Amino acid sequence: MIRRTRSARGEPARATASLLALAPLALGASLAMALPLARGGGAPATAVAQEGPVMLQLSARTGETDTYRYEQNVNLQLPAEFGGAQSIASRLVLSQTAMSVSDDRIQYLAEIKDVSVEMTENPLGADLDFSKYKGQQFDMAMTRQGQLLGLEMAGANPAAQQIQQSMRQVGFPQLAGSPVRVGDTWTDTTRADAAGMGVPVDGDIISINRTTLERLTELGERTIANLSVQTTFTFQPRAEAGLGMSVEMIGSRSDDVRFDVTNGRFIVSAGSQSFTLNIGMAGLGGGFLIEGDSRSSAQLLEQGS
Repeated sequence: MIRRTRSARGEPARATASLLALAPLALGASLAMALPLARGGGAPATAVAQEGPVMLQLSARTGETDTYRYEQNVNLQLPAEFGGAQSIASRLVLSQTAMSVSDDRIQYLAEIKDVSVEMTENPLGADLDFSKYKGQQFDMAMTRQGQLLGLEMAGANPAAQQIQQSMRQVGFPQLAGSPVRVGDTWTDTTRADAAGMGVPVDGDIISINRTTLERLTELGERTIANLSVQTTFTFQPRAEAGLGMSVEMIGSRSDDVRFDVTNGRFIVSAGSQSFTLNIGMAGLGGGFLIEGDSRSSAQLLEQGS
């Protein structure tokens, strides 16, 4: 089902405005950053001779607070009438305090410490003032494998869905649900509501993620797992688009991730994405094409404060 509040002539502008507003949280690609081995560490790492399978899972003690930074730089190629080439940079600093820890999940109280969005051009007047969300607190639940179960903010806050999408897109992968050895690969599939990502149709963005344990290294007293993640994206409609609209999307992502096995924390992730989004509009010149690429990172800034 398509949500239309304007005439057909206004629909492409509305769709693109929504895409621009959410672009820092959406798809992209092109890895061009160095991946540090771990936060603050200068000690040389040595390979670990794995004697048996290792369990990768999040760990925390009640009351501990970790702080992460998520960054993404997106390049979009829009139709000329919608502004042409655009570059968007987003940054989110989030603290998360463990409120309860069980065998299968961790419940956090999270707080937005800093958030910003910058765009080279803003022809459609998208609201880029995210400073109003600084200090916002919300409940966040994760499985011990790192699957984000959901966010709960007080009131009808549009930031909740945007932050959730951002963390799923530029955050960390899901860990295996059982012990693994070097060379093992596991697969998980996630769905994101297309409308929540600015695509005004009734459907989902399907992400298929393949994560491989590449190697284990020792850094001081810690064991670090080096993971590689390959992701493909497609669009799956839930109903007939109708009204002459069609959506086709294809994309891929590659990430390098480091996980602290000893302390049960993700340390750093750096990745790249690319995507093509083709929105067909009958009677409007065949619709329009949006292409994009981005680089993104997520990093642990402070642990267990």
